[in-house]
Amino acid sequence: MAGLGGDIPGTKAVVSIEPSVPALPKPVGTTPPILAVLGQCDEQIPLADNRKEVRDLIAFAPKAPVVSVLLQHATHIDMVTGGGSHTIGPVTPDQSPACAPGALLKPDLQRAASVQLVGDFIEQTFGGMTTYRLGEVQGSTSAVEATSRHRWCPAGHHPPPSTRPR
Repeated sequence: MAGLGGDIPGTKAVVSIEPSVPALPKPVGTTPPILAVLGQCDEQIPLADNRKEVRDLIAFAPKAPVVSVLLQHATHIDMVTGGGSHTIGPVTPDQSPACAPGALLKPDLQRAASVQLVGDFIEQTFGGMTTYRLGEVQGSTSAVEATSRHRWCPAGHHPPPSTRPR
């Protein structure tokens, strides 16, 4: 996708789960809302690289709504497939205490949390919202890390009436 929607007419939203560098091409033309979901314990791409990619994207598309969410205690493979080994293959497992085997969320919980975040984002984007209210699955923890040109409300809070579509 050469332009994050700018080259694909009618693109309403872009979602990247565990963006690899440089997985998100730099925007060309009008850029739709973008959600990047990052796992704290990504075994393939260092979290610092993913965060840099999001910062670069925001810099290249300052008018685009961009939301970056960190899912804590989550690995790439479990967020995307819901199971597998994050220690086999071309990987570098994160050795921090938050990413120790006993600290990781169960694979089905990681997958459910990813689905919740993406589903909320897509539903609200297609509904014309300019404020995103992204929910969490019980037992998971996520945090918005980067945003541009939009407002974000934590789960359980409702956007002010002035931001709801008319």
